[in-house]
This record gives sequence, structure tokens and C-alpha cells, in this order.
Amino acid sequence: MSEYGKQLNYDSNNNKLIATMSNLPFKNEAANVVARKYNEITLKVTNNNETTPTIISNIKETPWFYKSQYLKNILDEIDKTTIGSYNFTRYNQEQKVGGKHLSGLKYNFSARKVEGTPIITDWQEGETSRIIPVYMATTHTGKDSDYITLGILQNITVNKPKPPVVSPTPQPKPPESATNVLASGTATDSNDKQVQWQVINNDKNTNTEQIRAYAQYLSYNPNTNALTMTDVAAFTEDGKAISARKLSNVTLKITKDGKTTEENIKETPWFFKDQNSQKMWDSINQTTIGTYSFAKHNLEQKVGGVGLEGLTYDFLNKNFDGAPTIAWKNGEISREIPVYIATIHKGKDGSDYMTVGEFKKFKAYKNRNDIFEGEPGTNPLTKQQYKFSDLGDNNVSRTVTAMYANGPIYLKPGETKTVPLKFYLVDENRKPIKDITDEFMKVLNPEPKEVEIKKVLFTRNRQTSLMDMNVSYVLHTDYSITFTANKDAQVGDS
Repeated sequence: MSEYGKQLNYDSNNNKLIATMSNLPFKNEAANVVARKYNEITLKVTNNNETTPTIISNIKETPWFYKSQYLKNILDEIDKTTIGSYNFTRYNQEQKVGGKHLSGLKYNFSARKVEGTPIITDWQEGETSRIIPVYMATTHTGKDSDYITLGILQNITVNKPKPPVVSPTPQPKPPESATNVLASGTATDSNDKQVQWQVINNDKNTNTEQIRAYAQYLSYNPNTNALTMTDVAAFTEDGKAISARKLSNVTLKITKDGKTTEENIKETPWFFKDQNSQKMWDSINQTTIGTYSFAKHNLEQKVGGVGLEGLTYDFLNKNFDGAPTIAWKNGEISREIPVYIATIHKGKDGSDYMTVGEFKKFKAYKNRNDIFEGEPGTNPLTKQQYKFSDLGDNNVSRTVTAMYANGPIYLKPGETKTVPLKFYLVDENRKPIKDITDEFMKVLNPEPKEVEIKKVLFTRNRQTSLMDMNVSYVLHTDYSITFTANKDAQVGDS
């Protein structure tokens, strides 16, 4: 630490510590450690004409010391363009994935892969491809000091896109007959020019009565070149559990300055049954966590909802992976997050329809990174679902035991300690026979359990007896246990 201290200076004008760049202190660090800072420090300053130093109370840690300016620049690029981050609370580590030119990408921690396509806007003349490194920085939080390790997760090769091929200007076709025109009108663009538009039905043999009922609500915006709805459509799906419908085989024609062209718009917007259906669909599209196409049945399903960032849905295994990333409000300790599912049926008659609704509802808790899915497993000894009482009455009679691997712990009166746990099935001799941590921990969802230990089984020299305890414990859903010795406990009680 003394080597790092040589790099420190105090800026009295701005009341802060400043670290100068030097790689000398890092000679004693591991090769992949690129930065370090120290916590729990005390800064004392002696002003002119004073003999007693003053403690600067608002400075409790040093700035980061970087191994080199080059490595600091990489860490700055990761902070500037972060494509994924995850906090491993159990290990006091946070990982960030990012780097320069990674816009358009995201890192899926559950699948451990980079997804998406990078967006590069500064291609040089003559450049045909570029290799872009993806970095992973891990911040290790300690009591006295924190440090950062850095490595290249992977290199991505990006090929420069070829110039688009300009298609010839389409020639105007003869006007459609009135029977094929679903909707038409006149609009004014931003230059005050009149634009005539028509929506043509391309399914000549279909019954268009219902289609026309929806089409009367269509309008055209020449400034955005998009079809819009002027009002909520009157829904005419007699007896069907349908949330929305759209026309999927149409052509938009516009006439401007005497020239008629076909626009690249082949379907209408969705006509929704009600605002609630539209809100669920918008929520799915804002944060989509899974899609799947069932080609055999001509349908597609999408799962998502606002607040589900960090989660993915596996259609094959029908389960959720990951943990939600939530910006908690002051005083908020839990939040219900609905998950919506939309099923889109591809029609053969020129229209598609959708059903949308609530798939399930999560309850997320602050300071917890887990969401447990499903029910607890089956206890093979009791032939019933695992339950909390399997740990035993006062920790004496049990089929399940909890163990931690760091040896005995000692507590002073009123002291609290937390240690990681694993849960095991035990035989008739109370010998662990199977790790059931993942199956058993679902018992604790959604709230941790708090239990006062009255007695504990104590064995010495093959003699078994019960002894009084003066300790309480809390089991947490991050696979840990917190022990608290009662304030009135005596030394030797536990």
C-alpha cells in the first residue's frame, strides 16, 4: 500500500485525493490486476499556521490506481459502452462486459454469449473488415481494498457492408377496381402537397365484409409513410377469444404530383379489441424475453413485459433464466412483475389475428438477484414435497440438514454472522447422502424463514443429549444463513 501511497496528492481547492499514473506498485500484483483502490482510510490535513492536523471526514477511500493509461482507457470504454453486467453478490464480485464499437450488441450472462450485430459508423476507405475485442472487467470488493481484473472475452470480426443495390423505379400500374380498394383518402404532406392514397386488398376471392369493417379506420401519414388508425376499431369477432387483428396481404398506393407508386407496406397496423390488449402487446415489444415460431401450425409466440430486463424465456424447457434488473424506488422492497404472452396466428385469407394475456406474475424482492421457478422437489424419505419442517423440530428430528464448509463459527453476545449454505438429504444416521440445495430452496420462496433455536442435538464420545441454545437464525434465498447471538447470551452458550 505504501507504494500506491506515493502516487497520491491532495487537491485542497476541490477537497479530493488525486492519483497519478505509475505502474511500479503493480509489480507485486497478479498479472491480470489492472486497478486497485483502498477503503477505510483516514485523510489528515495540516493547514498553514496550524500544528494539529484536521481529519477530512468525507474522504474514506482512495481513487483508483491504474496499472497504465492504456488499461484505464479500456476500462473507460467498457463503462461508456457496457453491453452486459451482473452482480455476483455471494462472491462480492461484479462483472461488466463492453468495449469500443460494441453498440448494437448485448451479452447474455445466462447463455454466456454475445448477441446482436455491432454498429460501426467510422469505416475507413479501403477497409473491408475489422476485429473488435470484447472485454470483461471484474470488480472484486474487499474490506480493506477493491481491485479490478481485466481480460478479453472474445474477438469479433465484422465485415464492412456492401453498398446497397438501387432497384429501378417501379412503374405505376393501372388503377384498381373499386371492389379491391379497402380504404382510400387524401392527405397533405409537410410541403403542403396533396397525396392520394389507396389500400388494396390482394386476396381477390376472400370475403371482405369483416376486412372492410376494420379498413374504414385506416389513415395514411405521408410524412412518416405509415398507415395509422384514426380511431379504435369496432371489434366484430363474434364469440372468438381474439385480442387483435391485422390485414396481412395489402398494397399501399400513393399518387403525388401525378405519379402513382406502390409503397413497401404489405400489412396494416393491429386493430385491438381494447386498450388493455394493446398495452400488453406494447409491453411485450418493449422488453421481449423470448420468441418461437411454430411453422407447422402457422403461428408465432412472443413472451415479455416491462421490467423483465435480464430474463430470458426458454420455450423448449418452458422455464425462465436469469434475474431481473430493477431500478428500485426509495422505500420500495418488492415489486410484482407481470409476464405477458402473445400468440399470433398467420392467416391464409389475408388477415392475421392475435391472442394476448398474462402468462404469469413474478414477485421480485430488493437485494435479491434470484427468482425461483416451480415447486419444491419431492422428499424421497417422506414421499411428500419438501417443506421447511424437514429441517427438524428444533433442529433435532430431521430428514434434511444444512451445512457450511468453513468450519465452526463463534459469536459474541449480540453478534451477527452470515455464512453460505448447502442443503443435503440425510439417512437414518443423519449422514448426508444427496445435495438437494436447488430442490429445497424453493421452500423459502418468496420470503426468508426466521426460526428461534431452542435446543440442538449434541454428541460427544458417542453420547447424545440435548443442550439449550441462545442463538436465532435466518435462512435466505441466496443459499446463506445469518446467525445472531442473543444480547443476553453468556460466553460459552453457543
